[in-house]
Amino acid sequence: MQRIIFLLLLGFSSNLWSQSRPLSHQSLHIDVNQGDTVEATFYFKNTSMEMLYIAQVAPDCQCTAAQYPEDGVAPGQNDSITLYYFSKNTPPGPFTKTAMVDLATGSYQLIIEGHCSIIRPIIKQGQRTQLYQARYLRINNQ
Repeated sequence: MQRIIFLLLLGFSSNLWSQSRPLSHQSLHIDVNQGDTVEATFYFKNTSMEMLYIAQVAPDCQCTAAQYPEDGVAPGQNDSITLYYFSKNTPPGPFTKTAMVDLATGSYQLIIEGHCSIIRPIIKQGQRTQLYQARYLRINNQ
């Protein structure tokens, strides 16, 4: 019985550890169609003994926006940084979108990469043209 409880606790603690990692260089991969919006969430844990303040999150282009905790993250607490990628005017093919996260202790790079495809309108004789309906996609590093 004690062995079963130990294994359950070990599995639970390893699950918590895998969800909580320090802020570091991270990347996510997703394939999109032109016009889709991607919400990519990067989760992290403040593993230091001091408040973690993010000075800025600077995306590399206008098609990417960021949302981050501006009030700081307390020691031992989990939080996230969300990047939004708008693929409406992106050319087809592979893409890599980055954002630099600037802290007092250094800078880290968050990356969204993948492939963008174009979906052409479906035209059938005697029917209305069917246009692609853009999607809202969510991905995260958990």
